[in-house]
Amino acid sequence: MSSIIQMISSKHFQVEQLTHGVYAVIHRVGGLAVSNACIVNLGDQTLVFDTLLTPQAGIDLNLAAEALTDQPVTLVVNSHYHSDHTWGNQAFAPDADLISSEGTRKLLLSNAVDDYRWYKENLTEHYPSAAPPQTGWTSLPRGSTEIDLETSFTQGIQEALPRLRFRYPNLTFEKSLILHGSSRSVQLISYNGGHTLSDTVLWLPEERILAAGDLLYIGAHPYLVEADPRQALYVLDQIASFEPGFLIPGHGSVGTSRDLLVMQGYLSTLISKAEDFARRDQPLTAAKRIKVPAAYQSWLLSSNFASNMRRMVIQVARENGIELGTQPQDLHDHLIV
Repeated sequence: MSSIIQMISSKHFQVEQLTHGVYAVIHRVGGLAVSNACIVNLGDQTLVFDTLLTPQAGIDLNLAAEALTDQPVTLVVNSHYHSDHTWGNQAFAPDADLISSEGTRKLLLSNAVDDYRWYKENLTEHYPSAAPPQTGWTSLPRGSTEIDLETSFTQGIQEALPRLRFRYPNLTFEKSLILHGSSRSVQLISYNGGHTLSDTVLWLPEERILAAGDLLYIGAHPYLVEADPRQALYVLDQIASFEPGFLIPGHGSVGTSRDLLVMQGYLSTLISKAEDFARRDQPLTAAKRIKVPAAYQSWLLSSNFASNMRRMVIQVARENGIELGTQPQDLHDHLIV
């Protein structure tokens, strides 16, 4: 099987075999996948978890899944509604079932078209050459990998827009769903508030492998603008209770349970900084002076830090009845990476 993996060539991602029939699909910097995915051979069916940012990357993902399992993809799961995990949906055959939580389907139906229009009106107008957006509140050091990653995102959006066709889940569940195949079973579990209002993880209990979607980032600042930070900590606790051996994050390399602790540390640090900021009774605009902690300065997606920090400050202020005034939305708040 390793020889087949070596034969799979995509500029958008690389494939890593975690165990027999289970593969992590990891975004390749410079490609148009931007996020990660997972391929699972259930025996009599092939399942793909998340479909990447662009139809182009989705096509390669579909071809890779068929090559690895020697059968067509019949089950596709969307972990959440963001474009970098769902715009590849159209690459899969119409008769493949598309599955999500009921909450994710509702979010797709209510946001997908608006997001498409926003990108069309803003990215193509402000970044016609797919230059990376210079966004956020702070001037952060940016290495070549960081710039390449944001360029991949803007370029991927631009290349996807002309050929994008929305495809929505036709099967939904509320809290959990078990899919039984002839050789293994997978469990889909939905959580609220950890990244968006509804996020699904894929759990393989026998293999102890968990695909976390954007509930987990590894080596990159998460996108927390829609999250409840304390709920995110709770969700990570729930995921840790499974004691997974391998974790496939929404962004970053394959990790272990230790990476859950790192993510929790990041969240706790942001909450602590937001509480300290709120106690000092400063205007919201002063939050731009909050610097990235040293432990996270090497992480990718550094411009997420400013948006995350503002989200935390606003929530802490509301919890404590502190008036911060209003602040225009940053462009980066809409860039869901």
